[in-house]
Amino acid sequence: GTIPSAANHLSPGDPDQNFRRQREIQPARIYVVGGGDPFTRIVDDALFVNPGPVQHNGRLTYTIVSTETEHPTAQTRTIPTH
Repeated sequence: GTIPSAANHLSPGDPDQNFRRQREIQPARIYVVGGGDPFTRIVDDALFVNPGPVQHNGRLTYTIVSTETEHPTAQTRTIPTH
């Protein structure tokens, strides 16, 4: 979901303006959003992360966000379920 509505979803192909709107509503450097496939995207120095569903394409997925550097990063990892 997004800040104004859990029914709305950000997607990796959305225009930058959709991501900027989230920053206007609630300023932050890291956003964890839900719904849809996993993605990581940086817009105007803000990190947007969608870890995706726990199970995706027959694999377990999770995302690690690192704040150890000046610019936060994220890595989505998968584990086979079989």
